[in-house]
Amino acid sequence: MSDVVITSVDQVTTGWLSDVLRQGGTLDQGAVESFALETGVATLSTNARLDLTYSADAQGARPRKLFLKMVNTDLKDEFFDDTEINYYFRDYIGLESAPLVRAYDAAYSEAQRRYHLLMADHSETHTVALYKPVTLEYGLALAEALAILHAHWWGRERLESGKSPIPSADVIRRFVSIAEPGAGHIIAGCADQLKPHWPALLREVYAHHPRLMIERTRDSPDLGLVITDYHLTRGDTGKQVVSSVRQLRGPHFKAIVITGDTASAVHRFDGDEALCWMTKPVDPEQLLTLIKRLLARAPGTH
Repeated sequence: MSDVVITSVDQVTTGWLSDVLRQGGTLDQGAVESFALETGVATLSTNARLDLTYSADAQGARPRKLFLKMVNTDLKDEFFDDTEINYYFRDYIGLESAPLVRAYDAAYSEAQRRYHLLMADHSETHTVALYKPVTLEYGLALAEALAILHAHWWGRERLESGKSPIPSADVIRRFVSIAEPGAGHIIAGCADQLKPHWPALLREVYAHHPRLMIERTRDSPDLGLVITDYHLTRGDTGKQVVSSVRQLRGPHFKAIVITGDTASAVHRFDGDEALCWMTKPVDPEQLLTLIKRLLARAPGTH
């Protein structure tokens, strides 16, 4: 990452872009020859979209479209820190297929209370979430992406290994107090786009969910069982989910795999005493009985 925070587009040069991309492994040879930029302003940041042109001898991935985000973290009575930078350059390093935008460079200065992020620009292929049609497929994709990120840091021990302990009740309340006013602005600004029951649901989240979050931090038995479908999206399988969890929690971690493809499920799980599979359609009572039976087993027993 850079040592100097970019606070103005005037600091952006072909030399800086070339150095950043070389360090990131996306420019093996040659250089950025020129770039066009389009600037914009958000509530806490100034941004620029960069369209790069490379020298004739350039080799490597050579990303053409980049997005530069320049953030002022000073909020008068308080300020936020390098959390967003850590999100891209520390917290998910090593997580395969992490559902994150590629970030090429960043720098943070506590003294200046500013930071910058240089990222891939997907504006040509992606839609702003506000204008994305709400569908079940879209909701499931979001849930899956969040699950991948959360699973990477699941449990007290995993968080503490990254020097990020379970947040205290005071920390949770503080963040909720910062976020909650935004719900009112969303409801007011998008009233004509919200379904009739949504405003009450949004208020319900802030009324009750923080208490549940605090209770969850106090009652932390950690993950004891994973339930997954066998056939997942993008060609992934429940076997991969179970294997990933077991890499973190041990080879005897318990799991239930639900499938309509009984033949493939049976053969892939032969001999695995810590795993049970169920055929579709699932009987809720049978599933509950199976969960209780698995959780009652001591690790490594039949």
